[in-house]
Amino acid sequence: MAQLVQLPCFADAIRALDSTCFFSVVGLDPTTEAEYNERVTFFTDVTGTTTKSAPVAWSAVKAKYDELLTAYTNNDYARKRVSSYDSLPEQLDKLFHDIDAGKLDKTGTWFTSVKAVKDANPKP
Repeated sequence: MAQLVQLPCFADAIRALDSTCFFSVVGLDPTTEAEYNERVTFFTDVTGTTTKSAPVAWSAVKAKYDELLTAYTNNDYARKRVSSYDSLPEQLDKLFHDIDAGKLDKTGTWFTSVKAVKDANPKP
């Protein structure tokens, strides 16, 4: 769900391609290969003392970033739903009262509140 909530950055793309590499990004996300080579530094280990050449090519990182950005954009409805749902304790309380009232069906308060959110934010 994290990929739906937060706008992806190039660091996310690099981590998705190679979760074992150590790197730092200085400044804004790069938009060209020259900026990538200038702003992203890869290190041999977590100490960050010895640099190494990029284990992930600009073209691969850019392609993965575009993929992550598309997934983020296509899931706008899910982000809207997440912020519209009642809190988990409130939902559990509604379920408890629905069960207690014998309304564990489409007439219960939990179902109607969840359905209202889904109807207001439909999947494309």
